[in-house]
Amino acid sequence: MRIIMPMTRDDLTCRCCRAGLQRIELHSQRGAAGDRRCPACDALLETVDGATEVVYRLMVVPERIFDARTMRALERARIRPATLM
Repeated sequence: MRIIMPMTRDDLTCRCCRAGLQRIELHSQRGAAGDRRCPACDALLETVDGATEVVYRLMVVPERIFDARTMRALERARIRPATLM
């Protein structure tokens, strides 16, 4: 006897912005075929065929990335990066 789980959940990280995402796939429901994109940066996460419903939930918002030149300018102005968020 084969048991089909009605839903699977996975945690993943966006390759572009490092946002924390939760991928939810409903096996009991058909979905729309097409691209699924990161809600934070709009990077392509995957392309689905519509056999199941696949959604992504943003769980962890990505941190801002500062390059060395920006960090030096902030230090000269005595501004901490956390105050800019």
